[in-house]
Amino acid sequence: PGGVRAGEKAGRKSDGETEPLSTRAYSCREVQLGIRFYREMLGDERRVTAFREALFEAVRPGETVVEVGSGVGTYGFFALQAGARKVYGIDRDPVTEVAKAVARANGFEDRAVFIKEVSDKVTLPERADLLVTEDFHPLVLGPYLESLVIDARERFLKPAGRIMPISLEVLLAPMTAPTLYRSIEATPSRPGRRFGIDFSPLGELAVNKLHSCNLKARNVLAEPESLFSFRLAALRKEDLALDRTLAFRMQSDGTLHGLSGWFDARLSKRVRVSTGPFEPITTWGRSFIPLQSPVRVRKGDTLEVRMRSNRWGSKTLWAWDTKPFSGSGVRRARSPRAAFSQSTFKGFPFLRETFEKRSPRHAPKLTREGEAARYVLQRMDGRRSLEQIGRELCQKYPEVCDDPETAFQKVLDLTGDLLE
Repeated sequence: PGGVRAGEKAGRKSDGETEPLSTRAYSCREVQLGIRFYREMLGDERRVTAFREALFEAVRPGETVVEVGSGVGTYGFFALQAGARKVYGIDRDPVTEVAKAVARANGFEDRAVFIKEVSDKVTLPERADLLVTEDFHPLVLGPYLESLVIDARERFLKPAGRIMPISLEVLLAPMTAPTLYRSIEATPSRPGRRFGIDFSPLGELAVNKLHSCNLKARNVLAEPESLFSFRLAALRKEDLALDRTLAFRMQSDGTLHGLSGWFDARLSKRVRVSTGPFEPITTWGRSFIPLQSPVRVRKGDTLEVRMRSNRWGSKTLWAWDTKPFSGSGVRRARSPRAAFSQSTFKGFPFLRETFEKRSPRHAPKLTREGEAARYVLQRMDGRRSLEQIGRELCQKYPEVCDDPETAFQKVLDLTGDLLE
């Protein structure tokens, strides 16, 4: 409910499903993004119009607004139109230069400040009245929320400051999705399906991943259930770990392929927006959580789902245990018809030694490439040029850099964003 309906973006499949969205629909940004992404965001009328309406309701004349994940500055400009005195936009992507150009083109350059940096490394000259952020994964939870919401709230807002969205709720619903399931299976399990070779081990990886999807109301097999909800003003670090069990009662016969997950957001007192299957798709996307194998269900059957999330370094690991039962309530079968235990931990291949190196008990030492990086960093003293450091690197570590012509680029590759 809420927001403004816009035209649906995905094409339809012949069996009534829609094409799965690419991972571009996920708004958690881990790499620099092309301008095409931001053009698509501007074209998402439901998303943009809902925030514009909410900002015109929430912003009071003369207030200061900060946006984390500001992109091309759209919401900051809306805040200025609504009467804000000053806007700070923070984004790790160089698109902040585009935002500055848009500010100049619209006469906002004296009131809009855009900063290219990770938000937890930014210090603002003043506290803000309103914090705006909307860079959410469809299932919301993730380590990025610490900087996106918790750190930004504590360091950027005044004691009585407010946050937009006000609250978020994540919901799940069982889905039938034959076309989507076939598209993520990698290859069917039948031997000889691909060039006479059985590639079925790939399927194990595919069914242990979260996928982006565009499933609709017609794909829903049971009423959605709330996985969790919270107010952003009260979000704590411990809230980022989840362990919740839900039970769904099937409303129709069909084949159960997995669950869809999405969020509903309360942007302001009057404006709400849902990203679920009962509304047109947005660029936030929806998640599809596949079952290990499809299961036939009948109306009245029960599906028990346990969802867990835990942090692993910079990633969020999801685990889901699913048990379909015949019947419901007191008439429910004592034993499940199937039992699946899946996790995104199983969704990517890695070497045992790689995993062991990530153990808290591991005592690491530098590789030869690591020693070269340390050598370069130690010479960054504000006196040597990058060209000079590159020449010295080639002399000290010829196996890492044996070409003086490319030494400068090698220095940049080793140091990444550490240069000042």
